[in-house]
Amino acid sequence: MTQLEHPDGSGNAREHPSNSQDDNVPLIRRPGRASGTEEHAETTRFDKVDASHRCTRARCSDEQIGRPTVDVHPGPRVGRQWKYLELPANFAVELGSTAIVWACALFTLFFMKPMYQDRSFHTDDVSISYPMRTDTITDVEMALLAIVGPMLCIITTDLLSSRSLTIRAPTMHAIVGLLMATALTEFACEFLKLVTSEPRPDLLDRCRPATTGAITLSACTTANQRILFQGLKAFPSGHSAMPAAGMVYLTQWWLRRGGTAGMRLVRAVVPIYVTLAVAVTRVADNRHSWRDVFAGLVLGIGFGVLAFWWYHGAPYHRRSGCCAHSGQCCRRTASATTVQKPRA
Repeated sequence: MTQLEHPDGSGNAREHPSNSQDDNVPLIRRPGRASGTEEHAETTRFDKVDASHRCTRARCSDEQIGRPTVDVHPGPRVGRQWKYLELPANFAVELGSTAIVWACALFTLFFMKPMYQDRSFHTDDVSISYPMRTDTITDVEMALLAIVGPMLCIITTDLLSSRSLTIRAPTMHAIVGLLMATALTEFACEFLKLVTSEPRPDLLDRCRPATTGAITLSACTTANQRILFQGLKAFPSGHSAMPAAGMVYLTQWWLRRGGTAGMRLVRAVVPIYVTLAVAVTRVADNRHSWRDVFAGLVLGIGFGVLAFWWYHGAPYHRRSGCCAHSGQCCRRTASATTVQKPRA
């Protein structure tokens, strides 16, 4: 045992067990030195900071660094700015592509005819002998519910949540996504209608045939060709698909913005109610069967989800450890990394 002198010369010393004279170093606790628990917490904090610096070049995930992550969209970069309007940097490209899809959809709607115009149908077929009625939801009202309504909801929500009256770039980005969702839905519906050429439930009332038995459209007495051709556009239901696409897109955009549980429930239920209400009227007006309505709902929901994921990023898949659409999705830390002092 080696006797050590105290540094203040008081003569108080401790014995240091050692067999070598080189190890005769006094074990002194200096004033202000952290305890063992605090040293461990401080070391852990520096390790996390060092790991984040190392992973900056290696592109490590936030899970490897040890930070909690949430799914967010980086948002479009701001292009032009006016007093009350901000446009994304690639707004012209996005709007141009949407206009092209809409042009194709409208051309298919107004200028294309069913592929199977010579399709035969029987005058004794009960499924196509329903009376022709007026539309409960007209084409203009359907467009208001599917496009204008969700667009106004997006703009109003953004203005109420911002401190100024400026329509920001993410809002314009969301509007373009809504237009693309409805354009894809309309084009797909009209294309399928032309290819399938399914008769509507009120085809015989539209046709008013002069003879009985198996006939074609050439035996019809109705002079209006547009009414006759519309009688072969039953599958799928466009009035069901368009509101479904717009409302599903709006619902996802609302839910991404958070809010209280009650508000989130209202935002999820109201668009679904509007979509189902429009779909039911198509059956009541003898325009479509339930199969046509169901196909339209599936088509609209699919394009609404697809367009929203494309423009705003798909939900984060925790099992796979990556975003489903990495080009439009990123992750950020949910909260800053802080070190809490342990309880005494």
